[in-house]
Amino acid sequence: MSLPASSEYLHELGRFKEGIGAWLIGTFISTLVVGMVLQQTFRYFRLYPSDPLYMKTWVVVAVILDLLTTAFSMHVAYYYLVTYYLEPQVFLKKDVWTSAFVTIFGPLNNLAAESFFARRVWMIAPRYRLIAVSAMLMILASCGFYFTVAQQAFALPNIITAANTGSWLPSVSAALLLGSDLQLTVVLVFFLHGSRTGLRRTNSMVDILIAYTMSTGALVCVLNVVSLILSITFTRNIIYAAATLVVKSVYTSSFLAALNTRQMIRARGELDDDSDIGGGIIFGESTPNGSGPQPTSKAQPTLTSEVVFATSPLRTQDTGTGFSTQSVEDSEKRFHGSIGGDSDVKRRGPFGTTTV
Repeated sequence: MSLPASSEYLHELGRFKEGIGAWLIGTFISTLVVGMVLQQTFRYFRLYPSDPLYMKTWVVVAVILDLLTTAFSMHVAYYYLVTYYLEPQVFLKKDVWTSAFVTIFGPLNNLAAESFFARRVWMIAPRYRLIAVSAMLMILASCGFYFTVAQQAFALPNIITAANTGSWLPSVSAALLLGSDLQLTVVLVFFLHGSRTGLRRTNSMVDILIAYTMSTGALVCVLNVVSLILSITFTRNIIYAAATLVVKSVYTSSFLAALNTRQMIRARGELDDDSDIGGGIIFGESTPNGSGPQPTSKAQPTLTSEVVFATSPLRTQDTGTGFSTQSVEDSEKRFHGSIGGDSDVKRRGPFGTTTV
């Protein structure tokens, strides 16, 4: 196959430079976020060694997928910017194999992290489960569209053909991810806002949880909006990769942040897992019907004795507390015996002080 005509070649070269430049920027930023992810992973296993095995496995899978996707994106940048830097024959070759794996492992990474947030919505109440299912279906559909992009990278003869085929697929994928994020975030904020009780301490705790929920979803939504805008604006280019490569690491970082902030939020608000505002649910630990890890109940002080309040010199009011006139007299006798049988004890009666 021959090279394109001169004008077409220059046009493709200019578009390719823009796309691979955006890819490189996205790789740089995602590598920085991966460093944060590794630190959060170390912190998670140090702070929560007693978490269930399935949660630890969940974390390991998400982190491995994130690392693999970042490694593949690095290889793509090296392949086009070092190995075949400004060499015309690169346009006659198939897209490098690691670029296809980026569009496979990246969506799987998004799925692993986003399913945790969908699980939180599922645990709130049965009436919200349809929204959780809808969000998961949108995430799975987004993965399917990205897998189609990977299939094209393997099947099409060269990168010029690949760049001009299926340009709408990334736009649909970004839109589906954005819709999923918005559903899950809005439901969590709505649930927390409805848990306000009017008590200052409880409302303060609710405000903390709302801010926590918004912070874990806002950045992901913003990046998905940027990816959607770029994929619609530059339909024949991969400039959207600058946001797409970053968002997959932000998904993992948000997932780990949701797990690592449990102690801090509980310490700040003294929140119990079984409180009315659903702290354990927001942390993804327990469900309203009692499934999942159960918190340790705090011992509450109880009054086992009864108190008697005097209402007149000759009458007492029994409030159901167990103190009685007989118990008072028995106490006086024990006290009298402890100081000696011949000792006089002064007792104040209704008509003056008497000696007993």
